[in-house]
Amino acid sequence: MKVISIVNTKGGAGKSTIAVNLATALAQEGYKVVLLDTDKKQESSLSFAQIRNTDKKLADIAAFAANKSIAKDIKAYSSSDYVIIDAGAGDNELVRASMYCAIHGILIIPVQPSVYDVWATEDTLKMLDECRTIPGFDNMQGYLILNRINPNRRIRLTDDAKKALHDICQAHNVKTLKTEIYDRTAYRESVGYGMNVQEYAQMKITADKAAEELNDLVKEIKEILK
Repeated sequence: MKVISIVNTKGGAGKSTIAVNLATALAQEGYKVVLLDTDKKQESSLSFAQIRNTDKKLADIAAFAANKSIAKDIKAYSSSDYVIIDAGAGDNELVRASMYCAIHGILIIPVQPSVYDVWATEDTLKMLDECRTIPGFDNMQGYLILNRINPNRRIRLTDDAKKALHDICQAHNVKTLKTEIYDRTAYRESVGYGMNVQEYAQMKITADKAAEELNDLVKEIKEILK
C-alpha cells in the first residue's frame, strides 16, 4: 500500500482536483485504489466518486469519508495498491492526521504560482516540520506541485515567485515536482462526468494537454514511490 496525501491548509489550492484525477488514473491502470475524503464541509471527492461509479465503463474506485483516527485506521486499507487522501483546508486534527499518513508514501502540497500563495503554503510546511520531529516520521517525503498555472505562455512565473518557491523549499527540506498542472477547462468539465482528464480527452480532443499533464504526474509519483 502506498499513500498519497494531498494537503494544503489553504483553501482553493486544487487538492480535490488532483486527488480525483490521480486516483482514477491509477485505477485505469488496473491498480486497486481507495480515495479518502477528509473535508467534512464539501466532500468534493465523495461527490465525484458517486457520479463516477454510476458509469460501469469507468474503472471503479472505492471512496470513503475519513475521520481524525485516519492515521490509525489507514492500515485497514493495506490490501489496496494506493490510498489517496484528499485533505480539507485549515490546521486541525484531521488535516494533521492526513499528513501523518504520508509516512506510508508521499505528501503532495498543491500551490498556485504566485508569491502570496507560496507564502501561504508555509503554514502547511511548518506542520510538516512538526510532524518530522516525531520518532519514525523524520524521513517523510514532501513535494510541492505548481497547480492552476495560467496557460498563456506570456504570463510566466515571476522571478519573485520563483525565488519564494526556492527559498521555501530550502527552508523546509521539500522538493518541487517536475510536473506542472495548468488551469485548463478540462479539469473543471471532466468532473461533471465523473471522469479524469485522460478519460475526458477520449470524448473531447481539447482535453489532450490536460491528459498529458496527468500522465506525467502519475509517472513521476510512481517513480518517486519506487
